Amino acid sequence: GLSVVRSDDGGLTFSQPVKIAEITGFNPFDTARDCGDGTELCPSEFVFARVPLEPRLTSDPTGELEGVFSVWQASDLDTIEPSDTSYSSTGPGTSGTDDVAQGAVYVSRSIDDGQTWGPAVRVSDVPDGHQFFPDADALAGRLAVMWQDSRPDPCYDVQLPIGNMEDATSCGTAIVDTFVAVSEDGVNFDPAVQASSVANQPQYEMFANRQVPFYGDYNWIQLVELGDGSLFGYLTWTDNRDVVEGTDSREEEQDGFDVHQCRALQPDGTYGPDTCPNAGGLNQNIYGNSVTIP
Repeated sequence: GLSVVRSDDGGLTFSQPVKIAEITGFNPFDTARDCGDGTELCPSEFVFARVPLEPRLTSDPTGELEGVFSVWQASDLDTIEPSDTSYSSTGPGTSGTDDVAQGAVYVSRSIDDGQTWGPAVRVSDVPDGHQFFPDADALAGRLAVMWQDSRPDPCYDVQLPIGNMEDATSCGTAIVDTFVAVSEDGVNFDPAVQASSVANQPQYEMFANRQVPFYGDYNWIQLVELGDGSLFGYLTWTDNRDVVEGTDSREEEQDGFDVHQCRALQPDGTYGPDTCPNAGGLNQNIYGNSVTIP
C-alpha cells in the first residue's frame, strides 16, 4: 500500500506512517521489470519498459481547495484477470501465471493533515488504455492531474504490454498520449483533455546496447494564477515521437521496436557496436504544453 509521514519541524523528526490506501500496483513484469531482445529477452518475448510506482503529494497553498492530495497509479481491481502468458502487470512473480489488469491513476484526499485519508477516486474512468506516470498540482481552488495514457493503442488489451501485439511485435507508433484533468473539489474531475498533439510508441529498444526500452518518468505539471483568477499550467512528459525506427542486424526477424543503428559484421560472425548513435535512433525527448483553467 501507500503510506505517508509528516514532519512539523522541517524534517528533523517524522510521525509514524499512516496508510493512505491498499493498492495492487500496475507493474509490468516477466521475470524482469523490462524486456527486449538478445540478453534482455523474456519468456513471453513481449517488449516493454519498466513502469515504477509514481506517488505524488500536493496541496493548494491558497487554502481555497481544502486538504492534501495523494496521486498514484495502480491496477484497477475491477479489470483483473488471469494472465494467458508469463507476462503479468499486477505485481512481480517468479514463475507460473500471474494476473493482468488495467493501469489507472487515482487520487485520495486528507482534510486532517494526513491523519486519515478518503477513498481512492479514479481520475479518468475509461474502458481502454493503461494510465501511468501521474503528477499533480493544486492552486486557487483547483487540482490538476496529468499522466501518460495508452488509450490510443489499437492493440490495447490487459493481456498485452503497452504497444505490443499478441505475437510480441509492435502495434505501431500511435500508442501513448498525455492527458490532464481538473477538479474543483478534489473528488470529481472534469473529462480528461489531451495535451499531446502526437501519440508515440514508448517501447523502442534504445538502451542496453539497443536491446531494451526505457521510458523516462519525467512528468510534471505546475500551475500559476493569473490576474483574472484563471490558472495557467505547464506540463512536461517523455515522448518518443522523434525516434527514428530501424533494423537490428543482430536479429533474424524484426519486431518493430528496433531503432536506427549502424553495426559492422565482425570476422567472428558477430556484430560490432552501434556507430551512429546520433543519427536519430536515440531521439527520446521531453515535450511540453500549456493548459488554461478558467
